[in-house]
Amino acid sequence: MEVPESIKSQLKRANEFFDELKLKEKQCLENKLSVEDLKNVAADLLNKLRSPLDHAMRCAFEKYFEQDLEKEELKKVKIYFPIVPKADDLRASLGRSKMLGLETHNKNLYDFLESVQAYTAPQNKWLGLLNDYAVEGKHIDLVPVIVREKKIIDERVNISHSGGGAVEWSRKATTFGPGVSVLGAPIDPISQMPIATPEHNVKIIYVETTKGYNLPHGQDIIVFFKECIEETDALIKEFFKLI
Repeated sequence: MEVPESIKSQLKRANEFFDELKLKEKQCLENKLSVEDLKNVAADLLNKLRSPLDHAMRCAFEKYFEQDLEKEELKKVKIYFPIVPKADDLRASLGRSKMLGLETHNKNLYDFLESVQAYTAPQNKWLGLLNDYAVEGKHIDLVPVIVREKKIIDERVNISHSGGGAVEWSRKATTFGPGVSVLGAPIDPISQMPIATPEHNVKIIYVETTKGYNLPHGQDIIVFFKECIEETDALIKEFFKLI
């Protein structure tokens, strides 16, 4: 079966959200945007990645099970792509979607659904995390994006004199030649640091910058979503080959 255009459109939109996510992260790092805006895009992206999976299961439901249910029962059915923590839960998840007989109708599809679960292989961990974050993402504020790493980009030297006065400069941007003094304290041309005297107080101030952001379980936000987009696309293509 061909991948429906509606699902292709959702995946395309997910890629657009990902491009927006990368841009907004850059703007956050430049202090041009609130992190809340980054969280909102992350929540939108989570929804756009989860929806195609559920839509795919709806297609399988319509092919194998819809004709067996009464109209009123069909109105109550909620179809979700099964994402479960252990093998025993897979059948239970399918049962809640009225798809308990999937193993009989399409054994290959059932085996495929089992093979992509996080409990079957470490490389499938992304699917469980995507599900966890998507649940939190419905409330948006529950998708915290935290500081990933701080990197020292500069050292600033501050020197003050007991008699009054203080001077501060960037070690990265400032170079002193021989014979230079600041507030009466000579500068060592090799270390580029003031030679402290009893009258002077010298300290180094470390200037840090935020390099990026993590999701709550520690995943780099860009790396994680890139993996999710690639894996979701591959999963959807394989899913529709089997129905």
